[in-house]
Amino acid sequence: MCPVPSPRLRPCWNTDRGLCLNCTPDVQAEVEEARAEGLVAATRANAYAVGEQQAQAVDVKTERQLVCPQCNAETHGGTFCPECGTAT
Repeated sequence: MCPVPSPRLRPCWNTDRGLCLNCTPDVQAEVEEARAEGLVAATRANAYAVGEQQAQAVDVKTERQLVCPQCNAETHGGTFCPECGTAT
């Protein structure tokens, strides 16, 4: 059992239970923390689902030249090299 702390240490004291917060966590604070974690998890899941839907529009079958064969610059799949103008 925890001894009653001095007044300056009472922020870590659960006054409803008469014990420190390590022995008896604040249930409402735990509920709010779990709710926030659930919100983040659900938001991530929703964002992931949106990303999956957006991926359906991405052409993954067509091969792309990502590096210019002439100057080795990144082409980002473009038709021409942005550095030297070579067709890719």
